[in-house]
Amino acid sequence: QYHFNYYLVNPAVAGAERCSHLMLTGKFQWVGMDDAPMTQSLSFRTRVLKNVGLGAYVYNDKNGYSYRQGGQATFAYHIPLSENSGYFMKERSIDRQLSFGVSAVVSHYGFSEKLFSEKNSGDPGIGNGDTDKGFYFNANFGTYFLWDNFFLGVSAMNLIPTEMTELGAGEPVRPMTAFAFLGYDIDMANNMTIEPGLMFKADENDQRQLDVNLKFMQTLPDNEDFSYWLEASYRHCLDAGN
Repeated sequence: QYHFNYYLVNPAVAGAERCSHLMLTGKFQWVGMDDAPMTQSLSFRTRVLKNVGLGAYVYNDKNGYSYRQGGQATFAYHIPLSENSGYFMKERSIDRQLSFGVSAVVSHYGFSEKLFSEKNSGDPGIGNGDTDKGFYFNANFGTYFLWDNFFLGVSAMNLIPTEMTELGAGEPVRPMTAFAFLGYDIDMANNMTIEPGLMFKADENDQRQLDVNLKFMQTLPDNEDFSYWLEASYRHCLDAGN
């Protein structure tokens, strides 16, 4: 869901907008099948004082007999790059600014008790210890640049090398992952906007992917309380040797 909430991949986005932002999402896959994957998430970000941003994000994910929960808390600071005429946000221009943000992250992993009544319960990876695989802590950092209708963000996730032990001793260290995104809002007549954008992702294991996005948005000319959007996305794998 990063297309409408870049905060999920860059902590510096927290508080970068004039308004507060609340998003609740639910994703349900393979509907009608037993133990189908499902994910719920809730995020909130806002601006306080003059240049401080705060954000938080929690999620719950269930995939078959495995489940994950976690979240992050974020502090961001925004440096105005345009003239500002007042203390209150409604009197200040934020069309041009440079932002920095850092997040503290916690993750929890586990398995359902139902797994151990199945034939594969003897799998040494699954059966390593009990069903609760514990909590893991990490940190993210990002920077975000806004200049009129152009935006650019660069961030790094999993800054602390963390060995995941929930599936046994052979589990690899969770790799540091970098994200870079950019886009430009093209204003058109009748409150319409077209936003082309790119997202690049790479990690320490030389896994890379590129997303190309094209988003169309319109606020209804006769009712500014309502708007709609359409988006097309193309994702290409750039992994070494693929």
